[in-house]
Parts: sequence; C-alpha cells; structure tokens
Amino acid sequence: MGEAERETDITKWLASAGVHELISKIAGQIAADLRKRHIVPYFQDRINQVNETRDDILASIESELALLILEDRSHLRRLVLSGDPNIARALRSRFINLCLDKARSPDRDPYRYLYKRAADILRESETIYTRRAPVKGLNFSVHPENRPIPPLTREDLASIPWPTGLVAVLNYEAINRKAALLDLADYFAKRVAAAWGNRRVWVALRDLINWIGLHVPLQHSGPEAAEPEASRPVESLPDTRTDPNETPVNADFIAKCAACASNILNDREKEVFYYRRCLGLSLKEIAVRMGYKTSSGPKHYLDRAEHRLRRFLRDKPGLAPPDYDERDFAIFRENLSMILKESLSQP
Repeated sequence: MGEAERETDITKWLASAGVHELISKIAGQIAADLRKRHIVPYFQDRINQVNETRDDILASIESELALLILEDRSHLRRLVLSGDPNIARALRSRFINLCLDKARSPDRDPYRYLYKRAADILRESETIYTRRAPVKGLNFSVHPENRPIPPLTREDLASIPWPTGLVAVLNYEAINRKAALLDLADYFAKRVAAAWGNRRVWVALRDLINWIGLHVPLQHSGPEAAEPEASRPVESLPDTRTDPNETPVNADFIAKCAACASNILNDREKEVFYYRRCLGLSLKEIAVRMGYKTSSGPKHYLDRAEHRLRRFLRDKPGLAPPDYDERDFAIFRENLSMILKESLSQP
C-alpha cells in the first residue's frame, strides 16, 4: 500500500462512525492525566488561557490526537488499520509520552527536565546503583542491596542541610551539571541512610529532586513530597484504576508474561539480566561476580537476553516497545525481577 493510500485510509477512519466518540473518550482520559500530573500541554500556548474551558482543552486534545495519528507513519497506523482493540491505550500512552518529552526542557519545565537528566546520569553511573519500583519510580543507592522506605516528607527533606562544599552556587545551571548531580545524589543517599540508622535503603529520585527544589527554584515543580500520592515517578501514568473510564490493568496477563519471559532465558542470561537491569550493577561488577576476566563475557549474555525479551514482547498489548504502557511495563519489570531473584536463589 502506497503512502497516499494509507493517508486516505487513515482519513476515512477518522471520519468513520464511532471514532469521534472514541477520540473524545481518550481526550477526556488524557485531560485528567495532564491535570493530575501537573503537565502543561505543549499546545497550551495556542489556547486562550484566560477564557479557556474544559471543552476548549478537550477540543485541542482531540485535534492533536488526530494530527498524531496522521503524522505517525508506523505503529499507530498499523494499529488503526488493523482494528487493534488496544488502539485507545496506545493512543493515550503515546500522547502522554509526547507531552512529557516536550515538557522536559529546562525552559518549559525545569523540574521534569532535571528529573529525567538525573535519572539518565544515575543509570549510567559506575558508583550509584539503581532500580525501578512500580510505584515510586526510579530508586538509587550507593549499595547494591537495600531495603525500601516510605516517601520522605517535607520535614524529612528540610532536615538535610545543603552541602555548600559540593555545590556552592545555588542556581539551576550549577546543579544541572553531571558532576554536581552525582555528588548531590551520593550525599543525599548517605544522609537518608544515616536517618534510618545507617541502614542500606533505596532512595527515591523524586525525593532527591524535591530536596534540591527546596534550595534551587524549580518552576512548574511537582506536588509536594509530603503528599504520599506525589511519590509516583514522572515517567509513569498515574494509578487511576478506580476510574470507571480507565482501562484496567490486566495483572494476571502481565504476571503470566513475566513468567513466560523468564522461561525463554537460560540460566546465564537470567543471572546477567538480573544483576544489570534489576540490581543496577555495572558490567565490570557482574564480570567479577560471575568469574569473567573482562566485561565482554556478561555483555554477550545481556545483549542476547535483551534481544530475546524484545522479540517476546513485540506482540504483547501494553508491553511492546516503543509504545508500551508505562504503568503496565513497570509492573511487568517488577514481576520479572522477583521471578529472576527467586530463580537465582534456588540451588
């Protein structure tokens, strides 16, 4: 089918009976997501903010959804033209991710930009360990094995003094440097651990960014850390499963997918994948732990495991990259992590 034919088919689909109601329903869900997560839509500059109404916002979202479908030349079009029943979830997830991507800039939303930049830096660090929790987002620590802790309150954050010896200048440019973020993460993690009796604990990246926000202005920052519901990561969709209009999470399906994913990996692949993607160990550390002379040994198994998992997930609704549902995928990762940990602990 040529490009012109696909354009015609998509246009006909958008104009077909029932599609307007579908787009309107998705727009309502997206509007609720944007409001709950304090995301300023990338198209809001086009709206008269003084006189805007809910209908104005919904109309803008519906228009942007139609443009997104018309401009997407791969995944969304295939879903639309094949009549895939997961088209609503895919559109919602893609639209929210698009809003987040456009919001993550130092000029438009310094808070989310700093969160995303810090997450990328910590994941690549050789001295910081990370893990992804399904509710609290990215966690980090200076140790590989840790216990989870509740979200920190504003009082907890305020009790940790700013380390002027590490970052003397309190402005956005100073704390946005890679070295500064690594130093602040190391310092913050150790201070939180000290507050917990020097126990090894997982620290939420959201808490680190909120703590930085007490000292450096971060416009459009997220909800206050004292609110328990504010501990969710900025990358994942909010938990709105009590909303009757919300597509429910199929927990049984996700659990079965995680079990099947584990079964397609051999013992070495399971071990390397767990150490690297679940515990956040570096390839050098994995090589030492597994008895390899260089990191090329575990890297071979890691590449093979990730290739197998990508192939396995590509036809799984809500889990297939790049348009996966972030909430579902986080639950899948947590399930897979627990299964792999259990399999490695067995003799």
